[in-house]
Amino acid sequence: MQVGIATRSLNDSEYSGDQCAHWERDNEHILCMIDGLGHGEEAEKAGKGALQFVEEHLSLDFQKLFAGCDSAIRSTRGVAMGIARIEKSSRILHFAGIGNTRSFVSSTDRRQPKTLNSDRGIIGGGFRRLVPDMLQLKTG
Repeated sequence: MQVGIATRSLNDSEYSGDQCAHWERDNEHILCMIDGLGHGEEAEKAGKGALQFVEEHLSLDFQKLFAGCDSAIRSTRGVAMGIARIEKSSRILHFAGIGNTRSFVSSTDRRQPKTLNSDRGIIGGGFRRLVPDMLQLKTG
């Protein structure tokens, strides 16, 4: 699987709350995108704190991962976050998001992209519910 990651800070600032990562484990790919709220150094602090928590707790299910991250970064301004897990053997994608992250799955056959759910809230500021999506991926 090829993964590309690009971020850009506001006005080319040295600080950015945008954090992204990809990990490959035995039977899965995990992709994470994080948007630290606001801009500047405090947004970057929130984003990096969330990314560190996720990286250190990859084996947790979505409910525990998002709740743990919410607690871990309470002292920051918070983040919006989306995480996708793709099972290699079954080609099933699981996605969960909180906040204003937007994710979709597109295809080469020009079908309408499938938008993935992102629930209301702020990681680090609380959220009420997390409803993960599941999607069977097809070739292309």
